[in-house]
Amino acid sequence: MSNQIVQSDKFILEKDGSIAVLTIKTHEKVNQFSKEALIELSDILKRLEKDSSIGVLIFTGHGKAFVAGANIKQMLDMGQQEGEELSVLGQSVFNQVENLGFITIAAVNGVAVGGGCELSLACDYRIAVEEAQLGQPEISIGTIPGWGGCFRLPRLVGYKSARDMIFTGKFLPAQEALEIGLVDSVVKQDELISEAKKLAQTLLEKAPLALKYAKKALQAGINMSQAQAMRAEQELFGVSFATEDKKEGMSAFLEKRKPEFKGC
Repeated sequence: MSNQIVQSDKFILEKDGSIAVLTIKTHEKVNQFSKEALIELSDILKRLEKDSSIGVLIFTGHGKAFVAGANIKQMLDMGQQEGEELSVLGQSVFNQVENLGFITIAAVNGVAVGGGCELSLACDYRIAVEEAQLGQPEISIGTIPGWGGCFRLPRLVGYKSARDMIFTGKFLPAQEALEIGLVDSVVKQDELISEAKKLAQTLLEKAPLALKYAKKALQAGINMSQAQAMRAEQELFGVSFATEDKKEGMSAFLEKRKPEFKGC
């Protein structure tokens, strides 16, 4: 269904063709992730995963922030066991984001720190506005990133940059984030969603199944041993040869025409 809008008190989901935009609106002023918000996000992702028409999911925030971390008031009186359980929950939800069968884009409209930065790290692409700031400031409140930041950040920007961000808790302006590879591009505020959708449209022109297999192969390359990653690549390469899109893509190349992929 095109131009479908589903809204709760924490999220707004808009779907137009194969592109879905999920706007985070957990607070009127600054978005935060409470336990309840994480659970609701997980439920939304489960539903989206079952929707075969979606090719790209764009995350963005309502107001001035993408997500300004977790709900600190909720965490204040938590002890060790509760803290570990919250880490398990956050990691689980952001693992869902990372492992979605379609492409994800974080359209960072403002501050993305703590859990907000960790959400962006779980996405395939990150586009930030000029005013955006990204960071992992947990050290400043006596803790550490607990929703995948210590794992994903060094893999994206390298150990040195990740160490400095996590040890100092500093916020990086968008341009500096671009320079270290934390974001893919920086755009003007009023161009953010249109640029994200432009990227989405470019990706949607590719063979859908091949894009899905490429995502899996890249994740294997980052997270597995060389032997395991190579084997995964072999299997996914082989699986792609069983698709009609492979035949169409190669035929179109030889016939010097634009391919018409159907996702089968």
